[in-house]
Amino acid sequence: MTEQIGFAVAAAGSVLFGIIQWNWQKNNSISIEKIMNEIQAGTDKQTVSKEAYQYGKYLLDVDDQNLQDAESLYEKIKELDIQLIRWKESERLIQQQKGQIVSRVEEQMKQYPFLSHVDLSSWLSLYHACKNAQRIAKEIEKQKMKLTQLRGLDNDFHQGLASFFRKMNWGSDNSEKKRR
Repeated sequence: MTEQIGFAVAAAGSVLFGIIQWNWQKNNSISIEKIMNEIQAGTDKQTVSKEAYQYGKYLLDVDDQNLQDAESLYEKIKELDIQLIRWKESERLIQQQKGQIVSRVEEQMKQYPFLSHVDLSSWLSLYHACKNAQRIAKEIEKQKMKLTQLRGLDNDFHQGLASFFRKMNWGSDNSEKKRR
């Protein structure tokens, strides 16, 4: 957070410095251009030496370069401001996701109190173990249902067999006694 504040202060300082420099150079440029225009128009009665003229031209070129540099710095500051806005948005989204995760963890802990005694990093393996146990329990239930059905079929078969033996008088009493 302190880095962001420092970055923002540096960006604002750079913008302020650029604006001050641009204004100072603009005022100097206007003054020099005024002098140069008077010289070229011949309204100035003073004679300007060639060196002074060249120096004035040099100052105008420096002024133009400074203006270009200031514009370049201003563009960089705008890019950095945009990047800062993106980083802040990313940070906000991360904090929002973190909050959602924390609330989901708390919700799960309320729903399943035993989870408060389990390390958060173990939740995934616990979840898969529970899912596997649930699958095994369903499979056991299916097998129990099949066993019940088979016992029912077995009972039906034995009753049918006993009935057959009774009809045939083959001593179904022995088969019933053996079965018990």
